[in-house]
Amino acid sequence: MAYGIYSDIYSLVESRDKTLVRAFLDNFLPNREEAADEYEVPQYSENPSIVYKNAEELIEYMNNNSNEVHAIYWRSLSDGDPKDAMVFYTSDGCMILGLSIEDEEKEQYYLRKLMSFTNSDISGIAYEQAPPDTKSEFKEFIKNT
Repeated sequence: MAYGIYSDIYSLVESRDKTLVRAFLDNFLPNREEAADEYEVPQYSENPSIVYKNAEELIEYMNNNSNEVHAIYWRSLSDGDPKDAMVFYTSDGCMILGLSIEDEEKEQYYLRKLMSFTNSDISGIAYEQAPPDTKSEFKEFIKNT
């Protein structure tokens, strides 16, 4: 793999669970910072209906709004992998948990670890490519990666 290309490890969770998101972050990226300063709803809107100042507020909102699509990113403040953690909320009430790593030799290790954590076999590896916004599209995405 070329220098600077990250492996993205993804796993589908067929519900939205703020407690699971917190456990995911504490388990995989305990020393972290949010990658954004604020979060618009809808995401990327020029005229958002809501603007949250931190990810915790957005996670609470997403937990209660199952059709809203959003992505949240955190950066590691530690050396080594994982470099980033991500949560992608899908339009059909699911979420995709993700990790970005730099060391390709650790891909299978992190994939197994994330699959075990999420108890999901709808998981896979992509390369600097965000997952789609629905469960069915994600299943197809994983088949093609």
